[in-house]
Amino acid sequence: MSIFDDKDLCEELNYSANDEYQQYLKTTPSGIKFLPEKCPEVSELLLKSETGTFVKWIKKNHKSINLEIPPKSQKLSLNSNEYWMPLVFLASDMSLQVYLGIVASYIYDRTKGMLSNDKRGVHLKAVYNDQKLQVSKEFVYDGSIEGLENIIKKIDVNKLMEH
Repeated sequence: MSIFDDKDLCEELNYSANDEYQQYLKTTPSGIKFLPEKCPEVSELLLKSETGTFVKWIKKNHKSINLEIPPKSQKLSLNSNEYWMPLVFLASDMSLQVYLGIVASYIYDRTKGMLSNDKRGVHLKAVYNDQKLQVSKEFVYDGSIEGLENIIKKIDVNKLMEH
């Protein structure tokens, strides 16, 4: 029996978007950098819909984490019950495991009082440096809230895709 719902997608990919992430790491960053993304049918780069609320939540609940937010970026507005998390670069002091825990805590707070039959999805991408292999990786998750929680609880994220 798999911990993933048939509709859940969880991937770990090598990341090589013109070494943008490696250049970010050379600036000796710390914490999390939020990035606008290309969206279908829109010519400009946009931040995902949850960005503003997520940033405010982190500032309130995790004051020690440094956040880098692009100035004057427009935000994509979506009218759904899905959680579209922004693309992030994780500095070397922020592990993927910790970031996923922060996302799960944020979503837990946002879903308090949600009816049990309300099914909502989570969509996220995080770019991080795999210290062991010395390569940049992109973690992509599109699936249920429960699936994300199961990943965090049951699998060592650093070994998630080694099978």
